Amino acid sequence: MELVLKSAFERDIDLVLVRAFYEHNDVAKLFLREDDEILEIWHSATELHGESDLQIIVARDQKRHAILIEDKIDAPAQPNQYERYCERGNRGIEEGRWASYAVYMSAPQKYLDSNAEAQKYHPNQVSYEVIRNALHDDPTSRAIIEIALKRSEGMLPSIIDDAVTAFWDAYYDYYEQNAPHLLLRVNRTKKGPNATWPDFKTILADAKILHKSEQGCVDLQFRGMAEQIDQLGESLKGAIDSNMMICKVGNSAAVRIQVPVMDFSKEFTSYQKEIAEVFSAINQLNDLAIRIHTKQLWR
Repeated sequence: MELVLKSAFERDIDLVLVRAFYEHNDVAKLFLREDDEILEIWHSATELHGESDLQIIVARDQKRHAILIEDKIDAPAQPNQYERYCERGNRGIEEGRWASYAVYMSAPQKYLDSNAEAQKYHPNQVSYEVIRNALHDDPTSRAIIEIALKRSEGMLPSIIDDAVTAFWDAYYDYYEQNAPHLLLRVNRTKKGPNATWPDFKTILADAKILHKSEQGCVDLQFRGMAEQIDQLGESLKGAIDSNMMICKVGNSAAVRIQVPVMDFSKEFTSYQKEIAEVFSAINQLNDLAIRIHTKQLWR
């Protein structure tokens, strides 16, 4: 039997999660403690000050605890969305609806790694890839997650920002003219206002380079290595340059170089000196990735 799904939307993923909590399966356990008892499952929990995609109420330590979940496939995160979730969580405490709360984001790993707003949810991030792998006995839900992941690979913005799109076009031109040996992962499509983190493939399977423009840094980021940051630092001792530092980024670890802050809504031509520094840092981290691979400094 063939299952044909043309696309998947955030509401579809919401319902996959609703089913997971209703059945208390392995996906639900990604958000729960072992002794949590699920009391209520709300989809699109709406109030005067906003909406939670999912609102799960559990009994934890004999008190009501709220799990508020934001679900994203590829839509730009709304400014201050995490803060609004926290406001709703705090309001629930003030009104006596629960004693405590946690705010989660569920999204493709690429989104969690590269979206500045998504970083605010750390450590409460659950990737679609992890959800897919936990769907052992539910092939229908697994298929929905798979098609959502395929959709996310395009990362097409639902809101077009002409200024950011123009900046990206100039950024890509600079890359082609000055650093074509690097592996910039982008295509010439319209961009949304949050598309401000160019990323580059490296020779390492579990690491990529991210130019976090508004944060003023370039990171060689190792996926899912936050808990192994000390081992990473020990392995790279003597290999990193003096302008590099090792830091924790969400659930990842990174080798970071500070660079000038850039605003992708401004004119690219106003950053001629800064962009040269950025690509120098990217090249430096790419060389580090090659050294790590060649000398097998990190698995």
